[in-house]
Amino acid sequence: MARIDFEYDLAEGYTLKAGVTQKSYGYEIDGLQADKTFTNADITTGVDGVNDGVACGISPVVTADDGSIVNAGGQSFFLPDFNRRNELLDSGCWSYGVVAGSTREVEEDVLGYFAQVNVDTEVFGNRLRGNIGVREAQTDLTAGGITVVQGAVTPVEVKHDYSDTLPSMTLAYNLTEDLVLRAAAAKVLARPELTDLNPGGSVTIFGTQPAVSYGNPFIEPFRAESYDLGLEWYYADDALAGLTFFQKDVESYPTSETTFIQWSELGLPDSLLGAQADQLRDQEFRVSRKINGGGAMIEGAEVSWQQQLSFLPGPDWVKGFGIQANYTYVDAATDTGRPMINVSEQSYNFTLYWEGEKFQARISNSYRGEYFSNIGTGANLWQTRVVDDSNIVGVSASYDLTEQLKITFKGVNIFDEPQHEYETEGVARVVRNHSFGASYFVGASYKF
Repeated sequence: MARIDFEYDLAEGYTLKAGVTQKSYGYEIDGLQADKTFTNADITTGVDGVNDGVACGISPVVTADDGSIVNAGGQSFFLPDFNRRNELLDSGCWSYGVVAGSTREVEEDVLGYFAQVNVDTEVFGNRLRGNIGVREAQTDLTAGGITVVQGAVTPVEVKHDYSDTLPSMTLAYNLTEDLVLRAAAAKVLARPELTDLNPGGSVTIFGTQPAVSYGNPFIEPFRAESYDLGLEWYYADDALAGLTFFQKDVESYPTSETTFIQWSELGLPDSLLGAQADQLRDQEFRVSRKINGGGAMIEGAEVSWQQQLSFLPGPDWVKGFGIQANYTYVDAATDTGRPMINVSEQSYNFTLYWEGEKFQARISNSYRGEYFSNIGTGANLWQTRVVDDSNIVGVSASYDLTEQLKITFKGVNIFDEPQHEYETEGVARVVRNHSFGASYFVGASYKF
């Protein structure tokens, strides 16, 4: 990253700031898969569970009779024990082949120019502060991947360039000494995840349902016009109550799609079908890909509260406690009336903290309501998926050993909140049940 800024005082209370930024992002992944067909002769001898060359206990039988799987009816199934498999089969010595859909490389260069006027003056005897400006962003993307058809490996490289002009305005006006009116308007941009820009993919033409799966380096960023209007009341020292209304008029956003389309309508070359091109050209393929989601409207409100509990009776250390909380409600729908994916209707955060002269600590709870991760349509309505609501608890603390040296501690998701995803149409079916575990970090910082 490189950045050059300069400032110029236009007049009292007015400053011009401008600059140039250059940022580069990228990642590279090599997907590998074990290329091994094993027999009983491959089983490591002398390992508990091996009896006369037959592996026992690799996959215990589990009966779904505890209600954890909807409509399982007490059916039994195998639950693979991968650690046991690795021990018995010595899988660390296997050879590995390339997995096309998981092998990719993406580079993104962003060149930006900006200019803004910072304002800090008085209007009608009250303070007005903020900034008005514009930013020009040029994005150059190079994405590479691999396509495999019937074992033939074909490298793919795609370039995609686009530019955006992004005006913005943020103002805060003191209606009274304790009451602040805030207003903001801007064109905003959020680029797609680099992992979604893979141009490679796979074509499966065997079995009853041929399929295509690929990324999309041509998906557009999230683009929207954003408006905010809020009122903040500083009713006491270290205390704040606020209410903000917001609206985002979305021009485009990336989303996922799984549908059935004739090969001839996909715009992909027939050469990917190999010798069976004539037979499969007019057949329907199951297509999984990223697409441009079109327009949408997001509206909502946020209530926030912050209070230092210095009014509590007792010793001075009790007065170091404080509370921060906010609640957000969002109403979001696409131009077609369908819900937006990855948007929760309700969310809130609550933090209890303590601050002393050298030591600070806090514990926070972050709640996110359920949200759609995919929306099915027509005959594919069953592919509508929902991610269940979640509560994530985290802790953090820091201690100033000296004026320059600070040690820190942070714990994320300390109660190991799982993430459930399921399909909603017809019989509810579990799609994913993720458990990410708790994460803990210890660090130190030094100021020169």
